[in-house]
Amino acid sequence: MLDLATITADAFRPHLNTQFTVVVSGSEAVELVLLETIEVGAERRGHRRGFSLTFGGGAASRILPQRTYEFRHPAFGSFELFIVPRTPQANEPRYEAVFN
Repeated sequence: MLDLATITADAFRPHLNTQFTVVVSGSEAVELVLLETIEVGAERRGHRRGFSLTFGGGAASRILPQRTYEFRHPAFGSFELFIVPRTPQANEPRYEAVFN
């Protein structure tokens, strides 16, 4: 099981450019692609270094609102993640998840 409290950016890097299924409602899902992992701040003893994930994809006509969604990925299984919409690029929605 994925432990979001301790996972690091290194766990996500091998999965750049892979699809994550985001469950929007009971029967509706959107495919997002992990585009980027960015580490921020300095590593502190006993604490992981903060990082963010950037996802892209989905319909430009329907931006997902910020909230917690169920994500699914073959390497991680099912987990919940809070995402925030960002400025679209090349007419494609972007979303960010931040880990402190």
